Amino acid sequence: MKLPIGLEISEQYLKFVVARALGPQPRLSDCIVEPIASFTKEQITDRVINILRKDKLRLKSLTLSISRNLVTVRNLHLPSQDKQEITQMIDLNVSRIVPYKKDDIIFGYQILGLDEMGYTKVILAIIKNDVIRRQSEIIEKAGLFIDKISLSSYGVWEWIFFNCR
Repeated sequence: MKLPIGLEISEQYLKFVVARALGPQPRLSDCIVEPIASFTKEQITDRVINILRKDKLRLKSLTLSISRNLVTVRNLHLPSQDKQEITQMIDLNVSRIVPYKKDDIIFGYQILGLDEMGYTKVILAIIKNDVIRRQSEIIEKAGLFIDKISLSSYGVWEWIFFNCR
């Protein structure tokens, strides 16, 4: 059976989370944590392949979870409710938030709602390209493809909210 799997590659650990359909809602069925401190990219790739083989895991989808310590997160209050204008505001000002060139980062945001003043509340996540590139290379060399990338703490919250309302 093909399963949705979450994967996090931190500096210390390789973490797999597997969900199985047990009744009407998917439930976490397995959590695999392997120490990988001081491993090379190739050794981590081999470890991923070995875990998939050993536990006979076949992927339905793969969500890459990015450790919170690798991401800069900012809560913003923007004086607009127009989504296109919010996108432009973030796009113009994102390079002022971190000390990197805009070409060296990837960013994403989620609109959270309105505050009491009518400003739009936004959560903005910014990560350096090389972090995503390294993790993508490890996963692709293992023969896997990423369906979704999420911030670890946000990803857990989103999964619980979606599946356990």
